[in-house]
Amino acid sequence: MELTFPSLLYQLSALLLFVLALKFLHKNKDTKTQPKLNLPPGPRTIPFIGSLHHLVSGELPHRALHNLARSHGPVMLLRAGQTDLLIITSKDAAQEVMKVQDANFSNRPVLAAVIMAKYGCTDIAFSNGPYWRQLRRICVNELLSSRRVKSLSSIRRDEVHSMLKGLSSYSDKSPVKLAAKVSEVANNIVACAAFGGRCRKQGAFLKTMKEATEQVSWFCISDLFPSLSSLDLMMRRKLERMYR
Repeated sequence: MELTFPSLLYQLSALLLFVLALKFLHKNKDTKTQPKLNLPPGPRTIPFIGSLHHLVSGELPHRALHNLARSHGPVMLLRAGQTDLLIITSKDAAQEVMKVQDANFSNRPVLAAVIMAKYGCTDIAFSNGPYWRQLRRICVNELLSSRRVKSLSSIRRDEVHSMLKGLSSYSDKSPVKLAAKVSEVANNIVACAAFGGRCRKQGAFLKTMKEATEQVSWFCISDLFPSLSSLDLMMRRKLERMYR
């Protein structure tokens, strides 16, 4: 019997759904053997997608979460696929989580795209431990202190003056993309402050930074379904190629 493309696509889709169902059932079997925790209240869940259906009612996500918090309280558990999310909607609860007990919540899961973008979370901004804390302290003292910021005022003044001078030359020509010019100025200021000079391949660098910023916000299946991380193969290849 000859297989047409639609029938082949249908069979492959059915096979994929069957594999996903088996992996999901296996994951649920493993979680049932684990001891139950004293978790916060949350909306009702349905198989496979958890509580995601509460966020697709047509409202903006933050408004949907606000409405759910009215029923379940300021500290709420939202199950997104196979991932449990702790939703904080009050000032006191946010202070408790982010300041009073920040060490207990510092090991929260990170999005798959962010892990790749931050080289396995081994960067100065998000890494934990005494070594990285010391590097952040040095960075603050040498680059971000009020004394240091004031000492770099000449760099900011020169870069802004250079941008304005360049813009004046376009006064009788086509429109200028101001956002791109501001990005160039910001990059020049940071590069001169941190490394003592401008970035030589600024155009390529800013293009890569823009792509990285956009791709960090990409959705990966493993963000909601960790047991299906193997399906992120295409996404991982794109990110790895860009960061190389």
